[in-house]
Amino acid sequence: METHALLSQLKSSPNNARRTHRLVDIPILAALIKSQGLLQNLVVRDNGDSSYDVVEGERRRAAIRLLFKSGDWPKDRLIPIKVLSDEHNDTEVSLAANTGRVDMHPADTFEAFRKLVEDEGATPEAIGMRFGYAVSTVRGFLKLANVSPRLMKAFRKDEVTLDQMQALAITDDHERQETAFYDAPEHMRNPRNLRRMVMEGRIEADDKFARFVGLKAYEAAGGEITRDLFGNENEAYIEDSGLLHQLVTAKLEAKAAKLREEGWKWVEVHPDLASANLWNHPKVSQGAHGFDPDSDTAHLYAGVILGVERDGKLAVHKGLLKPEDAKALKRAKANGEEPEVAAPKAKPEGAQIAASMIEELTAIRTLAVRCELAKRPDLALAIVVHDLALAAFYEAWDQNQKLTEIAPKLTDVVSFIAKAEGSKAVAARKESLDGWASRLPSEVKALWPWIVAQKQSTLLELLAIIVAGNINMVRYRHEKTQPARIASSDRLAITLDLDMTKWWQPDAGFLSHISKAAILAALAEGVSPKVAASLDHGTKADLVPAAERKLAKSNWLPVVLRTPKLSDDQPTVTETATGQDHGAATE
Repeated sequence: METHALLSQLKSSPNNARRTHRLVDIPILAALIKSQGLLQNLVVRDNGDSSYDVVEGERRRAAIRLLFKSGDWPKDRLIPIKVLSDEHNDTEVSLAANTGRVDMHPADTFEAFRKLVEDEGATPEAIGMRFGYAVSTVRGFLKLANVSPRLMKAFRKDEVTLDQMQALAITDDHERQETAFYDAPEHMRNPRNLRRMVMEGRIEADDKFARFVGLKAYEAAGGEITRDLFGNENEAYIEDSGLLHQLVTAKLEAKAAKLREEGWKWVEVHPDLASANLWNHPKVSQGAHGFDPDSDTAHLYAGVILGVERDGKLAVHKGLLKPEDAKALKRAKANGEEPEVAAPKAKPEGAQIAASMIEELTAIRTLAVRCELAKRPDLALAIVVHDLALAAFYEAWDQNQKLTEIAPKLTDVVSFIAKAEGSKAVAARKESLDGWASRLPSEVKALWPWIVAQKQSTLLELLAIIVAGNINMVRYRHEKTQPARIASSDRLAITLDLDMTKWWQPDAGFLSHISKAAILAALAEGVSPKVAASLDHGTKADLVPAAERKLAKSNWLPVVLRTPKLSDDQPTVTETATGQDHGAATE
């Protein structure tokens, strides 16, 4: 018989078969009843005194009691009940109700929550309130619903565990998820390894540079962070490595500015101290040089290197000597002479170009060199032999003479070019790569047999393409000092006789990013001072199109794109008409 009863009339039954976990997740059930109503009658035994023992539905009764205490269930609201007849056994009924059902698979829950978002526009906050879950739990379910369909199918078959799904869900990239799981040996599919594989290439939040800057400062600057919804609060990843390194450099430069005011001969910033070659900078000492590193005299000859320690703390190394200064000081002390103080290098004159524009221009220059080098397999071979010989026969500190980044390390420089689709260098490089991609076997297993079957001339052409991809001449905006690879890139440009006028012109996009004074300086140098003076009126917006037309007829280039003049000791590689290479040093 079905009827209704008040909450005050319902009691717990001693014959309820469920003894364990009877009151688990009652707040969740209360939230469901509040939002959806009571979807199922309580099964009761009539005690004959206007009271009823709840044989099946004790958890629902407990949830309603919780709603009553919070003021969400009126005292006079009737509850639908089904009264058992005398022929029913209470324990048997309770047992049947609890053993004949199967809980939903977690995958069904994840996808059902996602459907609420997609179909109803429900927010995690609204879903959490309706179903009694914390908002963070709902967000986690929605994140899991975004795991690839292939992995979700495997999860339903118990071929993937929930812990593994949570590790893979840190990214929404289905290809990354599947590659990480299916390419890894089974014994390597623990959550920690899977998380590391899907986030490969990102910077962890506990990286030394992230700790040095601080996540709050990074986010305040507009940086994005991917957080693991299923890990601890420290498991997060930096998405914008460029911004992070800018902030690192800016923080170090602020400290460096104060040190320069102390009068040191030089102050250098090396975010990664490994690039500073500290071993090559002896520290001033009384015994070796005649004065202490903290003395005023030390400031005349020594300098400071700043960087970031492994633990993310600031490292300041004072009283360091350049190799040439260390030798001069030792020589002067041995001869009883007063050492000479070298005059500081003068700053280059002329209009300054923003660091971001230098970054873009040098990216274009890098691609131009790659295109030119791809035509010179003889030179590519010389480069490879040169760089490999450095590693095999010379000291570790000679590695800064390398011409390439061969490790290999294929750096994407196209991303630094604002309008890559209009760049001759980008188009030429893409055409070259696409052409070779069509010639190579589609299956990687077939690559080696293909290679050994080719003529040397074909392999040299392919080598040139690959070596060219390892050239990196970009001057990144966060680099305040010129790295050794920039000097090496100039040597390579000289050898290639690089003419950037074939690859770049000062268009409106470039001119609009430099000052009016810089535009006039370019006109004076590239066209004539008279033309520059005649256009020195009106606004910069008026000047840009006129300057673009004038400079289009010239061969003017900004300094960062110019190839230095050939020095007496600069090696060249000549090429015969037959294409055979002959290495020769210009005498």
